[in-house]
Amino acid sequence: MQAPRFLVALCLLAGCSIPQLDTPNAAEIARQDYPELRPLSELTAEADARSQAITPGVTDGLRARATSLRARARVLRQSALTPADRERIRSGLARLNAARAEG
Repeated sequence: MQAPRFLVALCLLAGCSIPQLDTPNAAEIARQDYPELRPLSELTAEADARSQAITPGVTDGLRARATSLRARARVLRQSALTPADRERIRSGLARLNAARAEG
């Protein structure tokens, strides 16, 4: 029983090949310039300028989206089964477990 499964797996693996990965060439990396070093004050000034882009309209849009997502999550958390369906499944499982215990 195990031999056919192993043979199928072996045949499937024989058809696979190792993909060519784009690995960086060490000489190419050595020729590249070093990253630009910038003063921290410049970087924080840019970050402050970007934070000014958050307007009340953007904030309102994000709040509306968060409210919508919370409502969707609330619906998804609800059970898809009615109490009658849940009881029917439980009784079926009880019968199945009783039948297994007998035989």
